[in-house]
Amino acid sequence: MLKKSFFLWMMLIAFVFTGSMALLSCDDDPNKEGNGNGENPPEDYDIVGVYTYGTYTWTFNANKTYEITRESVPEPYTGTWSVSGNEIILTDTSPQYAALTIIETFTITENDNQVTFSYSGQVSKIFIIFDSMENSLTFTKQSGGNNNGGNGNNGGNAIPFLAKQVYTGSYHTVAIGIDGSLWAWGRNSDGQLGDGTFIDKNTPVRIGSDTDWALIFIDAGYTDTTYAIKTNGSLWAWGNNLYGGLMNGTNINKNTPSQIGSESWKSINCTYNGTLDGIKTNGTLWQFWWKDGGIYYYQLLTNTYTDTNWAIVGYNFAIKADGSLWFNFGSSNSKPMSQVGTENNWASFDSSSSAYVIKNDGSLWKTGYGTIVNRIGSETWVSVSLGANNEHNLAIKTNGSLWAWGTEYGKNEIDDAIQIGSATNWKSIFAGFGCSFAIKTDGTLWAWGGNGFGQCGISPDDDNYIDVPTQVFIYE
Repeated sequence: MLKKSFFLWMMLIAFVFTGSMALLSCDDDPNKEGNGNGENPPEDYDIVGVYTYGTYTWTFNANKTYEITRESVPEPYTGTWSVSGNEIILTDTSPQYAALTIIETFTITENDNQVTFSYSGQVSKIFIIFDSMENSLTFTKQSGGNNNGGNGNNGGNAIPFLAKQVYTGSYHTVAIGIDGSLWAWGRNSDGQLGDGTFIDKNTPVRIGSDTDWALIFIDAGYTDTTYAIKTNGSLWAWGNNLYGGLMNGTNINKNTPSQIGSESWKSINCTYNGTLDGIKTNGTLWQFWWKDGGIYYYQLLTNTYTDTNWAIVGYNFAIKADGSLWFNFGSSNSKPMSQVGTENNWASFDSSSSAYVIKNDGSLWKTGYGTIVNRIGSETWVSVSLGANNEHNLAIKTNGSLWAWGTEYGKNEIDDAIQIGSATNWKSIFAGFGCSFAIKTDGTLWAWGGNGFGQCGISPDDDNYIDVPTQVFIYE
């Protein structure tokens, strides 16, 4: 973390012992009222969200924890928080400062997207973290709190969408916000957005109020059914149910998330041939398939893979916790997975009938039908994402630069890829059916490609194609 001068720390320690009781007294009366007449307690300020101050990011999570991060500083400063009216009480829990237990109370005021935290008394330890000796700091609110995305139009304040994960189908997109909230936009003919309507949206709309979403997936091959997993491992689905993809015993579409069974899942992968592969939290690998009959239903097949150390599953491929790579052409449950080679240093992949696989050392390799073909170049990479039909594919190098190849770019292989822009702070990518997304290290979400149904999250404005990465916003 940041190094403090001896003088600042001496002042801080003195403050801890002389000021902590006074700080605690700011909110020790549970009956304190907002109007002074003892009748109506104030409504608590909605603090959950992401705030920035210079190169710092301050995230207030829904589980009552917070963290402060700074560009180029790997170790965050952490703590817990609580709110009473427009006052927030912060408790330091950073392990690097375990010898000090500090509780601080700030008054919160808000003006548009600017939020000011004011402190009474001597200089705040939190503000020292922000390189400030002032008793108030004004932050820019990036997302969260009262921002609910409105109704998908471009009215109101534009706020940068900060994303943890994004997944796009044929014509709609779903994303998880940095605070664990769920958002969607694009085509909604079958309720695949999950917002309770069947109306298309061209900018992000929030789905419900939960903040415990962990992973999202879309079955883009047949139905554009949307799937998601919560932090407790529960599996949810909504949208098209023509082939029983919601696994609720009907073929009726649903426009809000509904839970599937009571099993606990780690991940689900939606393939392009009508199958779903999943890993339970106990490490076992499972497949879903259509059950033939008058009406098609997905069913959870009998598990033939008895191992309990599966870590990553994708189309035809999987990686175990020991780093070994496995292949099963056609995702048929009757065919056992077979190991690809003998190495156990594989880290990640994206695949169809073949795959691009990244090793722990960042080297990139290509496989074909379960056989390692060759290493591609001498560069090192952190992630790769393959779009539909090899039209557009994306990858991020270890230096944070973004690269693309495919028929859309006139480049058929990654070793002939072109760089997208000059930024070197890209963190994750998703190459979809017709549009692509990328998330930067600051959490901002960027999109480009086909936007006919608003699937890029950017109002079309009579332009159904976005040529270059364009930032995605939510609107208050």
